[in-house]
Amino acid sequence: MIASIFKLKQQAARKEFEFIFTQITKCYKLMLSDYDIIENDENIIRNHLHKDYLDKQSILEQLNLKTYFFDIEPPYVNENYKETARSDIKIYDAIERMQNRQSAYYIIECKRLDGTNSGKGSLNYKYVENGIKRFTSRADYPTFYGINGMIGFVVKATNISEIINSINLLLPDNENLNSKIIDNDFKFSYLSKHKDIQDNGIELYHLMFDFSSLIETDVE
Repeated sequence: MIASIFKLKQQAARKEFEFIFTQITKCYKLMLSDYDIIENDENIIRNHLHKDYLDKQSILEQLNLKTYFFDIEPPYVNENYKETARSDIKIYDAIERMQNRQSAYYIIECKRLDGTNSGKGSLNYKYVENGIKRFTSRADYPTFYGINGMIGFVVKATNISEIINSINLLLPDNENLNSKIIDNDFKFSYLSKHKDIQDNGIELYHLMFDFSSLIETDVE
């Protein structure tokens, strides 16, 4: 079993994170077979992924993820009574979490995607502005090992390659999402490389989960 995430150098952390993401793709496949309908809502889709799979001990044992604790961060209300940016899923070492030693963790940010253009206000645009940039130029989220991840929930039937091309149009050439196969049974995985506001290197892994066949209604 892969060692504790808090004692790894970046190369080992990369291997570990790829393993975790590979196992999460298996949860996605279970979702496709377990559900007939899923609402077109980012938080609801994420909550299904978390509550029914990543927070269920039997699933974690089946996927060799029982040494990890997957947590959903509640919204934080600031002094102006506004909710601040919050990460969708945090991944802790389970033992250290139980011992309240939570000094480091991985983050997964989730965003809906529907294949629309890259104009301001589109879901592709939000994937960059309210997703990628929370790790990079705004640094809303910490990156303890130089590695974090994003999951795109594709909610409308479309060519995923076109979504990737549209997202890349919003990024500098050296920060593009490039295909990165981490599981031979799942082809929609990508890797992008960035710099944070302190000029530290950041790697973001991306998974594109196509839920378009399950979506019941559209919401904004």
